[in-house]
Amino acid sequence: MKLNVKIKLLSDTVFGSGVSVPGGEDISIIKDENGFPYFKGSTFKGILREECTNYIEWTNKDGTLIDILFGKSGMQDENDISSDLTTAKLKFSDFEISENVKTVILNQKIQGRVVNEVDILDAFTGLRTFTGLRTFTSIDEEGIAKEGSLRSCRCIKEGLIFNGYVELDERYKDLIVDSLKCIKWIGSMKTRGFGKVKIFV
Repeated sequence: MKLNVKIKLLSDTVFGSGVSVPGGEDISIIKDENGFPYFKGSTFKGILREECTNYIEWTNKDGTLIDILFGKSGMQDENDISSDLTTAKLKFSDFEISENVKTVILNQKIQGRVVNEVDILDAFTGLRTFTGLRTFTSIDEEGIAKEGSLRSCRCIKEGLIFNGYVELDERYKDLIVDSLKCIKWIGSMKTRGFGKVKIFV
């Protein structure tokens, strides 16, 4: 079965892409070819795996379910077919802005021209109003900013909703729904207050 999942951002959030923009942000967000931010299903899988592991421990359920549902983690023996990640019972889509919203935005015009990737990315991160780019610095023992430690990151606006799904065997639906509800934070910079979310299933 396919379980539809919505992620609502309750705070500004950083879906880090792992790359920086020279002369721009040190932490850039992951986006598609049109500039729409999205969250990788493989990353979400890791977050859900952690929450599901905790939930199983708290409720004294069978711990072997984790490897059955998510596949075995860590280094694998290439000759051990049972450890192949493709045997995992859960399949994840990426989490994206709704297709209807994308269509409306792509059909917009700014001063007579069609919107481009930069326009779209700026719209979802508020960069043109300077709210989407955050700066940070490290502080030494004396409370003084460390030289050369200034960093910046782009963040996605609070309030946005990202849609995706999890494919699973219906036998595991209750466990996965309960584990999904345990997810409260996603993305990068969570210790700085970014990435608070509410999951809807």
